[in-house]
Amino acid sequence: IEYGYNSLEEPQSTGDCLIGMIAKEAGVARHRDHPDQCIGPRIRSLRQERGMTLEQLAALARISASHLSRVERGQTKPSFTVASNLARHLGVQPSQLLAGRQ
Repeated sequence: IEYGYNSLEEPQSTGDCLIGMIAKEAGVARHRDHPDQCIGPRIRSLRQERGMTLEQLAALARISASHLSRVERGQTKPSFTVASNLARHLGVQPSQLLAGRQ
């Protein structure tokens, strides 16, 4: 279990640590290790495949559309709670947001 600190890096946010735990459970590398595993583009892809607007998914997940937009663009990482809510409303497991499988 990570506690938000890595000897070679600055302290990480709690959300990042929880996302890291999901990634570890799914057996995939964390975003900062492999940018191609970024959660944001995966969320955007799943949302678009389901014909949902950014505003619709944001409302279902109870977050602002601007926050979801920043997540999708990789400008911020969602907390565990937000990632779980997004995954639920996209019909996937949270680990699938990182693993790139549907």
